[in-house]
Amino acid sequence: IALAAIKATNNSKNDKCYPPIHTLILGTHPSITSLHQSQYYGHPLNAFWYIAGDCLGFRRSLAVSEKTGKPYAYFHEHLKFGEENILDYADQLGRLVENGFALWDIVGECKREGSLDQSIEDEVPNPIRDFCEGSLDLGGLKNIGKSVKRIVVANGTTGGAYFVKHFSEWFMDGKILAGEDELSQRVFKSIMNKAKKANPDGFENDAIKVICVPSVS
Repeated sequence: IALAAIKATNNSKNDKCYPPIHTLILGTHPSITSLHQSQYYGHPLNAFWYIAGDCLGFRRSLAVSEKTGKPYAYFHEHLKFGEENILDYADQLGRLVENGFALWDIVGECKREGSLDQSIEDEVPNPIRDFCEGSLDLGGLKNIGKSVKRIVVANGTTGGAYFVKHFSEWFMDGKILAGEDELSQRVFKSIMNKAKKANPDGFENDAIKVICVPSVS
């Protein structure tokens, strides 16, 4: 879950204390590959860790097929950092956490054949609102989600639809609102119209912004 990185890094040999979480990045539900590897965005063609690495100073991997010796990612030649900057998965998580990011998923449990979000059935959402409001029991980690300023739905319009499906009341309570970008405004237009009517005096000053970004899988 999102807190795996925080627990791992806080218990690391460096014994570092990491800054508050400002951004919670949400997938919909891990793919089969990610589940097998116990890694977020584990498929080698998923661009998430390459983008994160370019932003935070590391490289996910060589991005070269072991079988053919050829690049297996179309963005291979555009990556900023070389082989000397490759980090293992635990250190990639640590780099995210030390920069104020956390990872989780909208759906905690579900039935699904294959890896497509469209195939998800009987889903149970993760307690994301509880996490952000500091009421989630995290085994000694208290209130770490209360510092979240933005939620990034990282799987496009499908992820946005699942977020609205399970957290519409959060919008209606005026505690979260859509980001200003075009995609977020479009994805969350319907629920935002309802939320504005329910909150004629405006949203809370510390309302969390929810941003929907295109899928990178």
